[in-house]
Amino acid sequence: MEKRMVGTIIAVTVALLTEALYLRCGKRPVKADWTVVSCREALTKVLADGRVVRGRVAPLALMISGIVEEVRVEEGVQVRSGDTLVVIDNREERNIVAQRGVDVSVARINLEKLKNIEFRQARERLNQANILEVLAAKQRIRSDTLFLQGSIRQSELDELKKEYDIRHSQRLIAETDVASLTTTELQLREARLKQTQLLLQEAKITLSRTILTVPSDGKVVDVLRTKGEFAAPGSPLLLFQPADTVLTVEVQVGGGAAAAIRTGQRARIVTAGGRLRTIEAIVKETAGRSGGERDSVTVILGGVRSPDIDLRTGQTVSVQIITRSIPDAIVIDKRFRAALPEGDYVYLKKGDRAHRHPVQLTDIGEGCSIVRNGLAAGDTVLSAKALSDRAIVTLARKKAGMKRCSR
Repeated sequence: MEKRMVGTIIAVTVALLTEALYLRCGKRPVKADWTVVSCREALTKVLADGRVVRGRVAPLALMISGIVEEVRVEEGVQVRSGDTLVVIDNREERNIVAQRGVDVSVARINLEKLKNIEFRQARERLNQANILEVLAAKQRIRSDTLFLQGSIRQSELDELKKEYDIRHSQRLIAETDVASLTTTELQLREARLKQTQLLLQEAKITLSRTILTVPSDGKVVDVLRTKGEFAAPGSPLLLFQPADTVLTVEVQVGGGAAAAIRTGQRARIVTAGGRLRTIEAIVKETAGRSGGERDSVTVILGGVRSPDIDLRTGQTVSVQIITRSIPDAIVIDKRFRAALPEGDYVYLKKGDRAHRHPVQLTDIGEGCSIVRNGLAAGDTVLSAKALSDRAIVTLARKKAGMKRCSR
């Protein structure tokens, strides 16, 4: 306990002596923001406000008329290929599809019955007829012998011959039945099944024409019909924007900035409103004109899929077109730079003091500058209102960020 009290007394004494020294010398430590400079990719940009010009929007319609029975989407929703959008009254079409489905089932059952039951039964009848015919033939041959021997009368011989003729006819009929089932009847039932399947397919196609589906991934821009309204053939039911739509953003830039914009450059669209979002894009095409005090350039941005964004026609956005990328550059924020008539300078931290240090800078916009000469990676630069050359400094608890100057 005594050691702890002695340590506390010593610390307080040192602090008081330090404060007294600062007061005697007329200097107080300056609390300064600070950051350690490092090498990173530096981006030079053209900054401007832009306006979203309508992209490719397609009206979707049905080719038949009817009363709208169901609308399954709302304006602005993202949809996937094949999703159902609108359904018109199709009770009659559904009933026809159901009946045609029953017809297909009956035709299929009849065909399977022929193959698995009727054909087997016909073969069994043919086998039985063959056996009976063979027996009748043997009996006839035996009866001829018996008649010659005088063992039977003529009438009995005639009866046995008649029996043979009947068995022979039954065998021929059985053969004809088998041949018919394996050829004509089989073909008829297969044709019937195919016909019912075609009729079912036709009914399904007719039913599908009462349902509007999404042709590809994209976004519903506007819904034009509600439940209960009549829809004429070909009349638009909603407006749809495909996912691969290329957005067009028109921007106004001043001076000669438009001359730095080239096809293939990276670009960023920054949206305001409820949530700040940055959308990456590529400059696909530029078409500019100059005159007066401002240059106008229309920038067509590609590589942006509409399901990933929420941009509306006529919406105002901020556009950043990256005209140059400089790797391994030292970039500082405007907070850390100052100027004298003889040139720019920064304050470097050396020990516990700030030292004014000349630098050569190139402005790259957004309050950021590239250091061409005068700083090295790892240097600590300072910023404070009352900062002066060789002033004693204390550092703020957290290092200052330079988000605007980052990649």
